[in-house]
Amino acid sequence: MKTTWSIGDSIDLEYFAALDQDTPYQTLRERDRQVVEEVSGAAKEQALAAWLQARRREAGRATPGEIFTSALGVVRLFLALFGLIFGFAAGWGFFIYLGQAPVNVLYFFVVFLLPQWFFLLLAVVALLPGHGFGLYPPLQLAGTLLRYCYTAAWKKLFNCLGAEKRLRLTAFASQGRLFAGRLGKVFFWLAVSLTQIFACAINIGVLASALLKIAVTDLAFGWQSTMAFSAEKLFAAVRFLALPWSWLWPEGVGHPSLVQIVGSHIVLKEGIVRLQSEDLVSWWPFLLLCLVAYGLLPRLVLWLFCRWQGRRALAQSLSRMPEADELWQRMRSPLVTTAGLPDTGGEIAITMPATPRKERPESAPARPALLLVPAELQPDLPKDAITDWLARQGLSLTALRPIPAEYGAQLALPAAVAEEMKTLAPAAALCLLAESWLPPIASFMELLRQLRQAIGSEGQIILLLIGKGKNGESTPAPAPPSSALVPPDDPVMVTVWRQKLAALADPALRLLPFAAEDS
Repeated sequence: MKTTWSIGDSIDLEYFAALDQDTPYQTLRERDRQVVEEVSGAAKEQALAAWLQARRREAGRATPGEIFTSALGVVRLFLALFGLIFGFAAGWGFFIYLGQAPVNVLYFFVVFLLPQWFFLLLAVVALLPGHGFGLYPPLQLAGTLLRYCYTAAWKKLFNCLGAEKRLRLTAFASQGRLFAGRLGKVFFWLAVSLTQIFACAINIGVLASALLKIAVTDLAFGWQSTMAFSAEKLFAAVRFLALPWSWLWPEGVGHPSLVQIVGSHIVLKEGIVRLQSEDLVSWWPFLLLCLVAYGLLPRLVLWLFCRWQGRRALAQSLSRMPEADELWQRMRSPLVTTAGLPDTGGEIAITMPATPRKERPESAPARPALLLVPAELQPDLPKDAITDWLARQGLSLTALRPIPAEYGAQLALPAAVAEEMKTLAPAAALCLLAESWLPPIASFMELLRQLRQAIGSEGQIILLLIGKGKNGESTPAPAPPSSALVPPDDPVMVTVWRQKLAALADPALRLLPFAAEDS
């Protein structure tokens, strides 16, 4: 059983959840419960993985998550191959000795190690808490320019479109921001890890070319500098850099001795005639070990750190994903089925008792819910019917509060709701009842924003969408409870509601249209 969650799994989970938006809850519960019965006793992550495997088999084609995973593999392979080729070519061009000028070891540090140390320092500072990228004005300027170009292009495109296309485009862009917000940290760590793969490949390519050059050619190494510093100072620096491996390869093997450093000093007017071969070849083990210890290994450590942080961010995003919580809720809810009496060949007299009110099974896990209802709908709203409906969605109605029509009273509503939500369980949901045939006006959208700000980004908000009753009212009083709540009769308006809510880019906001099958 697969136990490791991946980015592709999160993408497919959102993809299939979007496909299930218009499917009745009872149908979803029966289907999802049957899936989890095949892996009874599995943990949440394992059950979700089994559900994804079943949905992918039903799809019969490549899913967005699978396509992303395949594309990511291609990107990793391309970066690794390109880094190997680039590093090999750079090393092959650097380690050239034609019998006149030995390879300058100081130049080796300037070309292959100092830039890496600089970029490693930038990476470490950028990964520190507190937005390390803000420490670098060039990156801030680049970000400002990109945001300006994006905003200008977006406004120009917006002015060329009609109202319907604007709504669709806004919803699409908001879904992108929503998805990026949910997995933003995951993609950040993924991007950093990809850069480390490229850097590791470059180091391996340089090592490969250097070893090949040393094996098939006669290389000579030396040092020279216009600055007047003594061989003793250079030897002290070399001995310090060789500390990580000096216990295994001592002086003369893992790094040149003072005598060998003095013997490999290149003086321009004297040439290399006086230099000894033993001194000229004593540098290459030290150079390659420095490349491994200070170039390759730090990149590998940073890559492993990014992988670890990426998995942590992915686990956190999964725990905050409403689709995963709702799916897990449906999987754990009990599935009740009925069967007819066996045919005995005779007549069977059946007495039908009065149908009692449907009670939710005590064993079914439920989340407490606070329901906000427009003040004009509250008097005629059958509480029993709405309670039963919410119970079938895995919610337990704890309290029902009216949404006042007065603007001043609405301003105080979010704070009061936030205080009441604190008294409920952490997984409590805030539900709002809305009429589908009324367009989502600006004041209602502003109320949603204020409620989100009041209860925090983690609390789930569920918008319950109902239709218009037969007599022209949303919830007619004389009608029985089974017909007091009617499903939306205009799919176009449901789509408008979805698009307007998507424009909020709220990851914990869900639209739940009433379905006749749920009544």
